[in-house]
Order: sequence, then C-alpha cells, then structure tokens
Amino acid sequence: RRCAQPPPPPPPLPPPPPPPPKRELTGAQLEEINAIFSLYDKDGSGGLTAKELKQAMKGTFLDEEEIDAMFTKADKNDDDMLDKDEFRSLMVSTGLWDVDGALEE
Repeated sequence: RRCAQPPPPPPPLPPPPPPPPKRELTGAQLEEINAIFSLYDKDGSGGLTAKELKQAMKGTFLDEEEIDAMFTKADKNDDDMLDKDEFRSLMVSTGLWDVDGALEE
C-alpha cells in the first residue's frame, strides 16, 4: 500500500506592483498657491490662522463650520496655524489644481 504524498506547495505569489508615482504640482501651480498664501497671511507670520483662512474662503460655497473642519484636518502639527506645506496640501485636496495632468485623462 502506498502512502499519500502531500500536495505540492502552491506557486509563489507575484511581487506587488510598484507604487504609483508621486503626484507633484507644477512650478506655476506652486507659485499660484504661494501667492494665495501670502495674500491671506495678513500679519506676515508665515502661517494662516483659522480667521485668515475663513477670510480667504469668503464667498465660497463653504460655511464656517466646514472651513473650521478643513483647517483642523490640514493643521497636521496642531499649532492652530497652517504653514505653507499644510496650506498647499489643503489646496491640492480641494481638487482645484490639476496635479501631474490627472484631470487631462
């Protein structure tokens, strides 16, 4: 009588796909966002307060509570101020800037 042999091991899994390339703003888009930032950084502190962000967003479809929520989410270091990097991330998250031609597809 023959002993049953164990089944062969399954084939190895294929390697995971490479991560998508990091999406970047163009130089002109960065200049535009930096100009907006400087325009609303009224006190020249290098950061936007919630009040300054509300002023910048005045006349948009967002109400104060929505702007407060956006501010809180964007303020990664919880210093009650958006620095240029935090502001840039916030602006990109709005979808108003076409990052790496993503809107052209």
